[in-house]
Amino acid sequence: MLAFRLLLASILLASCLPCYEFATTLQDEEVQYLKDIAKTLGKKDWNFNVDPCSGEEGWATPNAAKGFENAVTCNCTVSNDTVCHVVSIVLKAQNLQGRLPKDLVKFPFLQEIDLSRNFLNGTIPPEWGSMQLVNISLLGNRLTGPIPKELGNISTLTSISVEFNQLSGALPPQLGNLPAIERMLISSNNFTGEIPETFAKLTTLKDFRISDNQFTGKIPSFIQNWTNLEKLAMQASGLMGPIPLGIGDLEKLTDLRISDLNGTDATFPPLSSMKKMKILILRSCNLIGKLPDYLGNMTKLKTLDLSFNKLSGEIPESYFNIRDVDYLYLTRNLLTGLIPSWILEKGENVDLSYNNFKAGSQGTTTCQQRSVNLFASTSSSNTSGTVSCLRSFVCPKSWYSLHINCGGREVDVAGNATYEDDTDGAGASRFYQSRTNWAFSTTGHFLDDDRPTDSYIWTNSSKLSMNDSRLYMNARLSPISLTYYGFCMISGNYTVNLHFAEIMFSNDNTYNSLGRRIFDIYLQGKLVQKDFNMEDEAGGVGKAVIKKFPVTVTNSTLEIRLHWAGKGTTGIPFRGVYGPLISAISVNPNFIPPAEDGGSSSGISMGAVVGIVAGSVFAIFLIVLLLWWKGCLRQKSQLERDLKGLDLQTSSFSLRQIKAATNNFDVANKIGEGGFGPVYKGTLADGAVIAVKQLSAKSKQGNREFVNEIGMISALQHPHLVKLFGCCIEGNQLLLIYEYMENNSLARALFGPLECQLKLDWPTRRKICIGIARGLAYLHEESRLKIVHRDIKATNVLLDKHLNPKISDFGLAKLDEEDNTHISTRVAGTYGYMAPEYAMHGHLTDKADANTLKQEVKLLDLIDPRVAYHCNAEEAMLMIDVALLCTNPTAAARPSMSKVVSMLEGKALVADILTESMEALKSIGRTLGKTNWNFSVDPCSSGDESWANFAESNSYYVNNVTCVCSSITCHVVRIALKGQNLSGTLPPQLTRLPYLQDIDLTRNYLSGSIPPQWGSMQQLVQISLLGNRLTGLIPEELANMSSLTSLVLEHNSFSGNLPAALGNLPKIERLFLNSNNFTGELPETFARLTTLKIFRIGDNNFTGKIPAFIFQNWTNLKEIRTVASGLSGPIPDIGSSGNLEFLMITDLNGVESTFPRLSNLSKLEYLILRSCNLIGELPTSLENMPKLETLDLSFNKLSGEIKISLPDVKQLFLTGNMFTGAVPQWILNTNRKIDLSYNNFTSTGGVDDCQKSGLNLFASTSRINNSGVVSCLGSLNCPVKPLHSFYINCGGKEEIINNIIYEADPDKVGTSTFYRGTTHWAFSSSDIFLDDHTEEDVLVLENKQLSSSIGQLYSNARLSPSSLTYYAFCLHNATYNVSLHFAEIQFTDGKNYSSLGRRIFDVYIQGKRELKDFNIKDEAGGAGKPILKNFTAKVSDGTLEIRLQWTGKGTTVIPMRGVYGPLISAISVFDPVYKPRSESRGGISAVAKVVIVATAAFTTFLLVVGILWWSGCLRRSSTLERDLKGIELQTGSFTLRQIKDATNNFDAANKIGEGGFGPVYKGILADGKEIAVKQLSARSKQGNREFVTEIGMISALQHPHLVKLYGCCIEGNQLMLIYEYLENNSLARALFGPEEFQLTLDWPTRRKICIGIARGLAYLHEESRLKIVHRDIKATNVLLDKNLDPKISDFGLAKLDEEGNTHISTRIAGTYGYMAPEYAMHGRLTDKADVYSFGIVALEIVSGTCNTKHNRVKKESFYLLDVAHTLKQEGNLLNLIDPRVASNCNAEEAMAMIDVALLCTNPTAAARPSMSMVVSVLEGRASVSDILMDSSIYASKLDAKRLYGRVEGNDAENNNQAKSMLRDGQWTSSFDLYLAGSISSYWQDNNSTSTN
Repeated sequence: MLAFRLLLASILLASCLPCYEFATTLQDEEVQYLKDIAKTLGKKDWNFNVDPCSGEEGWATPNAAKGFENAVTCNCTVSNDTVCHVVSIVLKAQNLQGRLPKDLVKFPFLQEIDLSRNFLNGTIPPEWGSMQLVNISLLGNRLTGPIPKELGNISTLTSISVEFNQLSGALPPQLGNLPAIERMLISSNNFTGEIPETFAKLTTLKDFRISDNQFTGKIPSFIQNWTNLEKLAMQASGLMGPIPLGIGDLEKLTDLRISDLNGTDATFPPLSSMKKMKILILRSCNLIGKLPDYLGNMTKLKTLDLSFNKLSGEIPESYFNIRDVDYLYLTRNLLTGLIPSWILEKGENVDLSYNNFKAGSQGTTTCQQRSVNLFASTSSSNTSGTVSCLRSFVCPKSWYSLHINCGGREVDVAGNATYEDDTDGAGASRFYQSRTNWAFSTTGHFLDDDRPTDSYIWTNSSKLSMNDSRLYMNARLSPISLTYYGFCMISGNYTVNLHFAEIMFSNDNTYNSLGRRIFDIYLQGKLVQKDFNMEDEAGGVGKAVIKKFPVTVTNSTLEIRLHWAGKGTTGIPFRGVYGPLISAISVNPNFIPPAEDGGSSSGISMGAVVGIVAGSVFAIFLIVLLLWWKGCLRQKSQLERDLKGLDLQTSSFSLRQIKAATNNFDVANKIGEGGFGPVYKGTLADGAVIAVKQLSAKSKQGNREFVNEIGMISALQHPHLVKLFGCCIEGNQLLLIYEYMENNSLARALFGPLECQLKLDWPTRRKICIGIARGLAYLHEESRLKIVHRDIKATNVLLDKHLNPKISDFGLAKLDEEDNTHISTRVAGTYGYMAPEYAMHGHLTDKADANTLKQEVKLLDLIDPRVAYHCNAEEAMLMIDVALLCTNPTAAARPSMSKVVSMLEGKALVADILTESMEALKSIGRTLGKTNWNFSVDPCSSGDESWANFAESNSYYVNNVTCVCSSITCHVVRIALKGQNLSGTLPPQLTRLPYLQDIDLTRNYLSGSIPPQWGSMQQLVQISLLGNRLTGLIPEELANMSSLTSLVLEHNSFSGNLPAALGNLPKIERLFLNSNNFTGELPETFARLTTLKIFRIGDNNFTGKIPAFIFQNWTNLKEIRTVASGLSGPIPDIGSSGNLEFLMITDLNGVESTFPRLSNLSKLEYLILRSCNLIGELPTSLENMPKLETLDLSFNKLSGEIKISLPDVKQLFLTGNMFTGAVPQWILNTNRKIDLSYNNFTSTGGVDDCQKSGLNLFASTSRINNSGVVSCLGSLNCPVKPLHSFYINCGGKEEIINNIIYEADPDKVGTSTFYRGTTHWAFSSSDIFLDDHTEEDVLVLENKQLSSSIGQLYSNARLSPSSLTYYAFCLHNATYNVSLHFAEIQFTDGKNYSSLGRRIFDVYIQGKRELKDFNIKDEAGGAGKPILKNFTAKVSDGTLEIRLQWTGKGTTVIPMRGVYGPLISAISVFDPVYKPRSESRGGISAVAKVVIVATAAFTTFLLVVGILWWSGCLRRSSTLERDLKGIELQTGSFTLRQIKDATNNFDAANKIGEGGFGPVYKGILADGKEIAVKQLSARSKQGNREFVTEIGMISALQHPHLVKLYGCCIEGNQLMLIYEYLENNSLARALFGPEEFQLTLDWPTRRKICIGIARGLAYLHEESRLKIVHRDIKATNVLLDKNLDPKISDFGLAKLDEEGNTHISTRIAGTYGYMAPEYAMHGRLTDKADVYSFGIVALEIVSGTCNTKHNRVKKESFYLLDVAHTLKQEGNLLNLIDPRVASNCNAEEAMAMIDVALLCTNPTAAARPSMSMVVSVLEGRASVSDILMDSSIYASKLDAKRLYGRVEGNDAENNNQAKSMLRDGQWTSSFDLYLAGSISSYWQDNNSTSTN
């Protein structure tokens, strides 16, 4: 190409001389074309102000850096010197990020395109095939797809280079027609298939490179035709040997590189005629025999590499003639004899390592002689097992570890070890021995790198952020092979840790990031990792990955080898970048190392123990003294304690800096005074002007809170927020440093002293107003932290020098958590600016800030006379309108600040949608369970994320309410809520949206049925309810939707017959009914659905035959799927469906039938007729389908020979039929995905393997070999003793479980694949996953999140789309136990759509179906839970077959499309009769050493404890110990260590709650039992004995509705309670917790929960031996188990109720809103206090809202009990029922529960019923009237006096308690006695109303 470029340049130089003389320029059209291709390429720096042919800057870059080129070359002599034309475009190494422009075809004279080393993507345009190009170079980009066959039309093309891309597919045969091609460079892509035969015609080729691809077949013999070839590179091409004999005819070859061939052994090829050879590489080519003499005649040879073959014999004497060769590599062969003296004396860069030369040869006593590597070059080894050249090395000791910093200096890693120095420069043939017990050997030099010397160490030039980054700053490289060798090591099992980080590529959008480094890893000679790519494994460049491998050292030596097998790029970022790279090595023992004192077994001497202990004590003393001196142990000031641990996200300034900046807070620098202190102007040393706010820290109150909020707000960045530079915290000083605002505040500018006022014209005022609104919108909606400022006013708006507003003074700001409707807070702000609801009730929302915005506009005095004459009246009126909206007295009516911005900027109108639609949406949201719609903004606004998602990365998530707006109002036309796990029901209220056209509720958790009311919405066009829990029938009313075009009901639980009325839908085009429980026949009325285009009815229970009208009447049909629909065959004739593109019919019931008639299907792309009972031969009509891409006829009974040809079909599956004859050549020669397994072919065309490229031939013939297994397995090499067991970790790596090795099965094979395991098993997988929108199917699944809970054996699994067969051979004939391990790891177990998937398949063993319709999740009891299915199988011919078969049942789109088919985690098979001979193992006792170490540790512990006690740290615990002394808890006892292990040391990830007494953690004990651990604080001495005594008492209680206390842990000052773990958390979270945690509790479940709580309380009060008052009954303290049964918990406040007491006088404790009035006000406690609390909880269960947070009406906030009484007085008690269950609950039961709740909350304790009576009423065994007539519940007047009488001496205390508790509400406000008459009359009224 250099010659071409020089010739082209010389011609153009001569031709362009007239251009400058006559000022000839480029054609205007071509200038425009250049602009067009610049856009396509992403080329932005071409200067179109000058002529592109001028050679000026932008069109040519003189003296450019090496590799970079920017040139557009023109020819101006084409058209009589009147115009110029572009002939060459060269843009190299410019990181262009566009695509290849097809518009290049518009340049008629273009000859050269060079876009090497950029970042271009896309495909090569086929249009280029019409050009007259000479050179195409696209090296080093991101190009994909195949090479267009059209390029074969470029008759002038001499060079094409597409190396280092991602091109794929087969090479087009048309390239063989290129008549002038000289260079074809296609290395490092993903090309497949064989080299086309047409390439034999490429006799002009001089340079051909195809390395690093996935070609198949043998090296073609026709390369002997390429007699002009000078360079040939086939390294890791995928081709097989042997090297063809005709290669010897290529006499012009100077560079031959062939390596890493597949195939069998072969002798050396005849190369004697190649006298011009300079580089000869035949590495890893399976060569055997002796070295040929004729190589000694290649006197021009510079590099000879024959390494990694099996060459034997001596080195020929003729090789003396090539003694001047630069590089000679004979590594790892079988060479013998003496090493020639010329090599040892004069050889340069010779590597003879790993051969069998004769020991005692001259020089073989050393491992390195000059630059000759002799390591392991002889066959003998010394007595220690090391190679002979190390024989003189005497081990000074035995090592049990190894740590090397490869390529770097010595590094100490904290807590680990010292990594030794490894900085030797190495070389092409280098052995290096360290000073300790390791060495390395490296082989090879970097080819084509144009560097004077190779570098074998690479140093990273950028910052690395991983742990122990010093280990990764340097790395050792090797071009071919790098071996680390450890010796003098103790025999045993070790773990080898190999540290890698890719530091030669980049991590950006440049060509430097496109490199791929791939190599293999060997340990002890065994391949442990093939095709290792550290960048992929680590997840990016500059990221560390540590590969861990187990290894056994048996002869004191360890060998680690990294080997480059020809794969990966070699020219990115520059040529010569490839081969192994390693950062560090650490080898650690898997055993307790022995003493390192030369073999002494005496252990540590007592003197050493004493010295260690004494040293430890002294060190501890020094540490304690240092901490005291540093002040860590002294009493801190209050401010320092407040600020301790606070991580402010700002800079830190010293007090000295601030004093210098403000001239020691000079009064002259004082610029203001705020509520928190003065503000000073200051100038820092660098000239920066700042504002310093000096805060008073004299008061302790508020320091921590205030600084916490400042730390939070400091992270905010916005142009309209004042920037906080940092803070200064020294002593009791707290200073805040802000940016300085030149124009002070808006208040001073508008209405400050006259001399300080600024002239603000109208545009400036409008800009200021919009800026403030933008700042507030950021705080409320856009920032990660949602902030309410609380004090927006003109004083707190500052103006910079450009009069841009900046909001300041966040001292009162509050964090607004998203799930809070308001923040209850101490009222703070400025009078006149606070919102009414905040000033009067303390309820704070972001609407308080919206209110204050108006106040600023109001102060302009409507309109300021100073601007009245010059303002824009329309803009002013708009601002006033917005201000009035912002000051609406109702907070909900105020707009959001983003809406304000839109209105002020004129982007939105000051209008709302219709009130009716708004109310309808509110009702719809409640029914759906959609809680995050923000009704404070217009639903039709385009800026609120609650109504529309904008940048959602999850394609399955959609949140859109779409409107169509007129000039007056808007209407909702579409509601799309996809993937949101809504748990409500389908809302009938949708009918209130008259313009609604589209309902999409795909992938939620909705239940219930389709409302028949929807049938009235004739305007509906689309309904999609895919992936929910919907049940019931399809309402026939839906047939009234005359506009409906799409009805999607897939993947639900609908049932019943399809309504015949649906056949009346006149416009229906899509009808999706898959995966439901529909029954009956398809209605005959469906014949009228002639508009149908897509019809899916798979996975149902239909009956009858496939109706003929489907293919006769539905002439517009494009797709039909009846997969396991339940229908019977035969398939009707399909001749009339000419528009069909996708036809899928599978798993038909019925009898056998011949192939259906398939005429007139020219548009068909997918034809799938699997398991349809088809017989006969393949019809020739299949050849008349030109667009057919996928043909699946598997699992039928088709027979005969394959006489048809389908060469264009991409995927062909004929598995499990009875085909005979020979496999056609068009199948054998293709590289497409084809599965012929399990057939009766007689010949496979000479292909003896079970897999040929993409062709699966396993069991495809009727022949078997002499072992009884299928013939394609060839020679099995079965062991002498047959196998009695095998274990496979399907889809995972090797695992050892209970001393059983489960073999690795990690290969991520693709479509139609056979894979043979490492031992005596294999598997075959068939078919593809449909609709998953991925290029390659993923057949190995990993769920890392489950690995810790269910074990590594189940966290991986193998998948298959259709059929997965495991096949074992070489087994002993016997009866085996077969265990199949399953765990569903693709679905979840939560309350979300991901839990709704159903995976169903069949299991066959030895051809017999053992399981039908097997569902892993159902069998295991949930997702992520293992299940083991056990079978017995008889093996009679040494083979065992296990097949998993998908028969079309189950869901296919949950949680995403393409999730279905068999899944298996592991297989274990063993002969139960066979008893292997056990082996005894000895051990060495280490008791003495353990005793010494334990004694030393115990002594140290005593000394440390003594010091801590002496310092007073442990003295307080003595009171706790006395309190706990003698307590005999009736529970189990746990150690602190057990609890730490169970909770992973109280990991925050295991924290499941926080109570008043401390956090609660989930834990798993060693036996697998799940527990809840409550960690209690024992700092206070008061109450320990009483509390633990009561816990011990309550632990004896046993009841189904009380949480079970397993035991406790009492160690030191730790007190922990261990309970049973409840899966569904608390009732509070289930009812009104965060939306993602709420559960769908239907009415029966709620009633069950209420009754359960009542039963539990009845047991405590009346049935147990100990009478207990709980004192804190609330929804938070009611937990739900997996069956949603309630359990009362948290007995921390419970009190013993002795029967003789009328009440318990006690310190008041409980929760506001749940305490009974007599207890809250007087401290009188009886069991009726629990009854009152139960009544509140019952109301919460009915209403679904929290008592203390009830805000059903936004403008007010009530307690739920107040609401109930209000509704009672209005006669509307049924309105209290939760809308989520209102439509489906039993009204009579609900009213009974409300009646009981109101009775339980009677203000008079004596009037409340007992809990046993409550249980009777709730269960229907008694009525409310029975309670009212029961005189036993009313105490006498004396009892009442006792209840409310005051005990002498306690008045003051009780008064104080009453006052303290009354702050939360008056308990005696409006409670009326609940009379029977009112109940019955209300009930009668409502009954009469409901029946009318």
